[in-house]
Order: sequence, then structure tokens, then C-alpha cells
Amino acid sequence: LYAQRIAPLQNPSLPGGYEILLRLREVDGSLVAPGPLIEAAQRYQILPSIDRWVIQRALQMLGPHRSMFRSRGLGMSINVSGQSIGDEAFIQQFIQLLKEANLPRACVSVELTEQAAITNLAKANQMVARVRALGCELALDDFGTGANSLTYLKALQVGRVKIDGSFVRDILSDRNSQATVRAIVELAKGLGIQTVAEYVESDDIARELRFLGVDYAQGFAIGKPEPLSDLLESLTRDESQRLHRLFLET
Repeated sequence: LYAQRIAPLQNPSLPGGYEILLRLREVDGSLVAPGPLIEAAQRYQILPSIDRWVIQRALQMLGPHRSMFRSRGLGMSINVSGQSIGDEAFIQQFIQLLKEANLPRACVSVELTEQAAITNLAKANQMVARVRALGCELALDDFGTGANSLTYLKALQVGRVKIDGSFVRDILSDRNSQATVRAIVELAKGLGIQTVAEYVESDDIARELRFLGVDYAQGFAIGKPEPLSDLLESLTRDESQRLHRLFLET
């Protein structure tokens, strides 16, 4: 498991969070690109098994650091594939693992792709309701790529949308991309939904997104994915140093 930073654009004092990502290592230690990995998993119908492994492994790794998450308010988002939407056994496993991890519920969010949610709208709505009842947030990933995206945004009652990177990459040179991002932001704000821009690969893009009112940014200009174990070690060390300074000050 890897993790990539999701940083606030409008209010630097907010903690932001991280998206947990799956990576496959070759025998020689090199990483397989996410695209081929997901394509193969879809072809062989093993995405539900991968979802269960990721959920279990992620919550087991996050659980021992619950005090750090509680004090810092960081959010951690976990991806769920469309093949697990409506799977009652998966949802029950998630609930049980979440209880065992004893994490602040507000720090855990689930991400569904827009296409998966649209394809299984009734089941997606049921999952949204179950996740929200647990106190967790649900985010809609790759937003803006599906037909009637804005209509589905209202229907799904999600807490956050992640603007697809195809619009973000071209935002400085393509007026249509800029107009699309602006429309998503305006609608999301009207519905009380937070926005995250994906694939933010330069400081200029980040500044433009801030100007347009996007709440959070994710991409290489913000931070590259790093092993989750390394990140948790670093965050815990920083938290220990912060508490030590507070103790000395008092």
C-alpha cells in the first residue's frame, strides 16, 4: 500500500489527508503501473478480493496510530471498486474492521469512481447511506467524465468529489476544461460538497485551481505516492515531536 497527499488549497490550516493506493511489485522490485494492474483484475474478476485485502490491510496499519489521527484530524481515503458495490459481505467486513481499528470515523473515507456509481446507482446509494451512518465520508472519484454528471452528484449525496485529471491537466490552456472545473466547483459549493482536483502537476495549475475555488489538490506538485508504512512512521514521529514541544512549553 502507498499513500498520496491531498492538500488544502483555500485554508492552509486544515489538515487535509491522504489517498491510499495499491501498487504491485515485480520480482525485481519495480512497480507495475496501476492501469494494467486494474485491467487484469477486472478481466479475471478478482477486484472484490483485492478490495477486501486493501480494506483489511489499510485499517490494520492505521489502527495502531489512532491517537495521532485523532489529534491531527488527518483523513485517509480508501478506494472501493464497482464490483464491491452492494456486496453485503464486503460492507459487513468493512464495519467489523473499522470497529477493530477504533479510528475516528471522520478520518476514514471511501472512494467510488463516478462510472461505478452510475452503473449501480441504487446499490451505490445504499452504500453511501451505510457509510454515512458509520460516520465516514464518501467521495466520488473521476468526477465529470460520465454523462449527466451534475445530476448524479445531487442524487448520490456524497461529501466530496474528485475532479477528473483530464480537466485539471489542461486547465491553463483549454477554456472548456477551465469552464468545466468552474461549473463543478459552483455546483458542489451549492450542495455543500467539497472538491478535490486530481493530477495537479505544477504550481501554476495549483494557483489556478485555488483561484477557481477548488478546496483540495492531489498530484505530483503536491506530493508523490510513498509507501504507507513510511508515511505512518513519519507522521507518528512528527506527532511525538509536536507533543514533546507542547509538554516543554507547559
